[in-house]
Amino acid sequence: MSENDLFAKLIDIGHKVLDVEACLANLDVFIEAIKSTRIGNIVEIVEIVDNRGTPELKVISNTPAGFKES
Repeated sequence: MSENDLFAKLIDIGHKVLDVEACLANLDVFIEAIKSTRIGNIVEIVEIVDNRGTPELKVISNTPAGFKES
C-alpha cells in the first residue's frame, strides 16, 4: 500500500485535504514508520513539535514474544 492508495481512501470517505503535498508526505512518513512495527503492537500517532509537525508512531504495547508450547 502506498501513500497514494491511502490518500485515495481519505478522499473516498470525504476527508477534505487542504495541502495535498503535505498530506502525501505525512502518509509516506507513516508508511515508513509502520514498517518498523510488528503485527500485534499497539501504537499511537503522535506529532513531533518541530518546524514540519512530522507525525511519528509511539509503541504503547509490544507483541508478546510468543506462546509457550504445551
